[in-house]
Amino acid sequence: MGKIALQGIVYDEKSSYLEGPALAPPLIRSAYHNESANYFAESGLKVVPELFEDCGDFAIKDYFDIESITLDNLGKNLPLITFGGDHSITFPIIKAFHSLYGKIDILHIDAHSDMYNDFEGDPYSHACPFNQIMQNGLASRLVQVGVRTLSDAQRANISKYNVEVIEMIDFGHKPIPTFHKPIYLSMDIDALDPAFAPGVSH
Repeated sequence: MGKIALQGIVYDEKSSYLEGPALAPPLIRSAYHNESANYFAESGLKVVPELFEDCGDFAIKDYFDIESITLDNLGKNLPLITFGGDHSITFPIIKAFHSLYGKIDILHIDAHSDMYNDFEGDPYSHACPFNQIMQNGLASRLVQVGVRTLSDAQRANISKYNVEVIEMIDFGHKPIPTFHKPIYLSMDIDALDPAFAPGVSH
């Protein structure tokens, strides 16, 4: 396996309830390097430190700087993993991917669809990135898995942009659609059972 680039986006200015996601990137690294961690999976996959080229954490002052930072790190010509950060960071990240690769397929795992036109007056809120992505024509396909709550406004946008949604109530009963080209995977930790991830803000 070739190397994988990492970037941390230290940003939670668009989180509407609790702050804290900006603390995640260094904490994820700390947990990974903890002596109790194991780099070797049951499948035989070796997730060893040598696998990664760490670009570091980026303290974001201007939301739109995220796009140029991501574009710079994509210039390493390596697959890129981003640690966030509230989910608003996804829109400028996808803009960077789109500028290099054109429209992409996205698999989005989340308790929320993040498909509002705006939230509390902000179209770039953490509740809106996937609506921005679809509205701006950045994705050829968006599949959302694990959604536990949908407003009428979000359902309207899902229908408008032909987003494929597997709600949590249907998870396990409906197969996850097959992808036929590389995908961008976006995961919000609140997709996990709250009993095991109680610290998320929503």
